[in-house]
Amino acid sequence: MAATKSDRRPLWIRASSRVAALFGVRFYNMLYGERSLLETLEHVEPSSDLMIREATAGDLELLSSVLDPEQAESCRTAADQQSRCLVALHGQEIAGYSWLNTRDVFLLSWRVQRLPPEGGYTYNSFVRPEFRGQKIFQCLTEAVYSQLEQEGFQFCCNLVDKDNAPSIAARERLGAQFHAAPILKLPGLDPLPLRKLPFGSTSGDAHAARQGTPPSR
Repeated sequence: MAATKSDRRPLWIRASSRVAALFGVRFYNMLYGERSLLETLEHVEPSSDLMIREATAGDLELLSSVLDPEQAESCRTAADQQSRCLVALHGQEIAGYSWLNTRDVFLLSWRVQRLPPEGGYTYNSFVRPEFRGQKIFQCLTEAVYSQLEQEGFQFCCNLVDKDNAPSIAARERLGAQFHAAPILKLPGLDPLPLRKLPFGSTSGDAHAARQGTPPSR
């Protein structure tokens, strides 16, 4: 989803971040979100004009022509990362898309960490402004979860900026649980999570719920 970002950090932190950025140091105040695929997801009924499927080469070419340059570049980067793309088609138009990967977690163009065998990662999800308010993001995310579940994965995770309240709220409505995941990027190096990403943190609770036992804490 598109970020609506406002920097609420104290002034001294913002100032020090700007100084560090001059030397190529970046800090990303991220959250790690995860949803167990063992839990039943409440179905969102798409409109009759909406179809979701895996993107074709033609779809990706069309995206490049209708997106602004920054979004188009992010899609090219995701394709270079050998990720898969699901598109939401409203008639003949692409209303939105979501990328998923089953090998790595990415932040922008950088690989953050390898995924465990049971996990999938979704990122770079976007609904074009003229199609918002039609539950397209929910339908796309449900399709991603369904595809991963059918392939035998146990959870799906994502990274989201801590200030991106709409994206956090949308994923929370779909059952995602969030944990702080600050990430440091040093020049010439892959991003470094300052806290261990809690892969699989929701799967144990979902399994316990299925078995009728209290979840572990």
